[in-house]
Amino acid sequence: MSEETAELLQDLAIELSTAQRKISPMQVAAHLLEVQLKRYADTANGEGDAESKCA
Repeated sequence: MSEETAELLQDLAIELSTAQRKISPMQVAAHLLEVQLKRYADTANGEGDAESKCA
């Protein structure tokens, strides 16, 4: 993972965290990966559009 990506994940984790719930950068990464994989699977199954297949 690039340093830039790690920093962006850290920034997002800080924004998403609250005093009651701390979010780690890897939790953010895992969620983003799950969302993108779902989009890919939906596109592969004929749902969604081709643009959502990648990034």
